[in-house]
Amino acid sequence: MKLYLSKKTRLALITLLALSLIVFFSLLLKALIRPVMTEEKVPKYSYTQQARVDYKVSLKPNSLYPEQYLEAGKVYLTNFVNYIDTTLTYEFTGERAAEVKGKCEAIATIEAMVGKEHRKVWQREFVLLPPQEFSGSGQTVSFHHSLPIRFQDFNEFANKVIKDSELIPDEVRMTIYWNILVEAATDSGAVRDQIAPVMVIPLVQKAFQIEGELAKEKSGAITIARQVPAKVNKRAVALYGALAGLCAVGLVSVLFLTSGEGRKPCSLQQEVNTILKKYGDRLAVIEGEAPTAFESAIPLRSIEDLVRVADELSKPIIYKPPSGQEDLPFFYVLAEPNIAFVYTPRPRE
Repeated sequence: MKLYLSKKTRLALITLLALSLIVFFSLLLKALIRPVMTEEKVPKYSYTQQARVDYKVSLKPNSLYPEQYLEAGKVYLTNFVNYIDTTLTYEFTGERAAEVKGKCEAIATIEAMVGKEHRKVWQREFVLLPPQEFSGSGQTVSFHHSLPIRFQDFNEFANKVIKDSELIPDEVRMTIYWNILVEAATDSGAVRDQIAPVMVIPLVQKAFQIEGELAKEKSGAITIARQVPAKVNKRAVALYGALAGLCAVGLVSVLFLTSGEGRKPCSLQQEVNTILKKYGDRLAVIEGEAPTAFESAIPLRSIEDLVRVADELSKPIIYKPPSGQEDLPFFYVLAEPNIAFVYTPRPRE
């Protein structure tokens, strides 16, 4: 069964669906076979830097510890600490051999903070290790340096500032930065990079624990850029494919399941139209209700029979259109005031 549409509506739907199908199908093909080129960085020479600060705490002679040193990771009593013995180990490992040179320095910053927001009220910087140069060649180049931290000297300095300023901060700490700058000449170009492990030591405390980022690892590479096809956008392919499919189904449905000829009349209406066209000049159409309660209503089989009766009696044929959806049209000829010959078209199966 077809759905009947006006010709303009049907043509507009076909045009819209066809154009949409072309657009979405074109976008689908573009996403599948013409991916956009993108720039990709390809490593020519890769390397890794590792820097680590190991330490142990030297003790003064005291009544608690018989040993001279305490290992890393413990809580230390301030009055028993002599100095902190640190060792920096740095290693440069390249993909291939390189000429490596660099500099290392150690800078200590003492800061005093107050309040919950840790606002800085004063700061002092000290150079613990002036720049030290190192160099080497090969695939792996390493550097080691030992540095004793005079803990008591810095703790006394902080106490003196507090006493002189008469300001007691909520926190005083010393942060030590081992700044390492490295340069390497490789067969693929030059490398210039840096890395900096950090040690944090609380001051002006009865006891303290050393924290910070004591071990760091950093990777890098010398890269070149090249143009490569981008990966197919699966989300775009799925979207355009689904839309193109919907447009195709819609277009086929409009083409084969609709008609632009207008709704075809039913068989009853066709017969009435034929009668009106053929015998219209002999019909008298009445409006309103027709007198249907005849004493004698003689039904006839066809409109032709009714026409012959009308000719025989020299009477007009009267047409009563239907007054409702369930009402049927009928034609009749009055022979007498209460006698009529009637023809009623019936719907055909």
